[in-house]
Amino acid sequence: MMQELHEMLDTVPWDRLEGAYGPAAEVPFIVPALVEGDDDEQQSAINYISENCLHQETLYESAAELVRPLLLVLKTASPKIKAGVLKILFQIATARGQFTANQHTAFMRGAYSADFLKAKIDEEKKLADNVHSSLAAGLETLSALAHDDDEQIRHYANELMRLF
Repeated sequence: MMQELHEMLDTVPWDRLEGAYGPAAEVPFIVPALVEGDDDEQQSAINYISENCLHQETLYESAAELVRPLLLVLKTASPKIKAGVLKILFQIATARGQFTANQHTAFMRGAYSADFLKAKIDEEKKLADNVHSSLAAGLETLSALAHDDDEQIRHYANELMRLF
């Protein structure tokens, strides 16, 4: 599984994908810690992803690309990490792009032209579609976790399943 995870992470140009604070170049080094790291490293990885790839409920390119690797992590992670990863997946699935979230205000202030906003919102819709396609590919994993003994795991797995 770890080889598959590393190979999956290696196919993504993380240094060209935006996160909350710039390029997401560290992601391929952070995600494996969710499975291989000790408790502190695992929690640091959860925090990094939450803060840098999914900040303030905004959908960034890096978050959209994280869905498939995180679904793979769910197959072997500890219950605590599974709950954290499912929460992140739910946040990614329900996040909105910054232009989508603020389109009315930005347009009314005259900050952007209507054509510019439409193009940006179309890009964000494509990201959201990619997220949902990736999640759909992991429905079998999510379905199994929807019946887990852990309440948090069940909760977030079921919330993700409700999106379909």
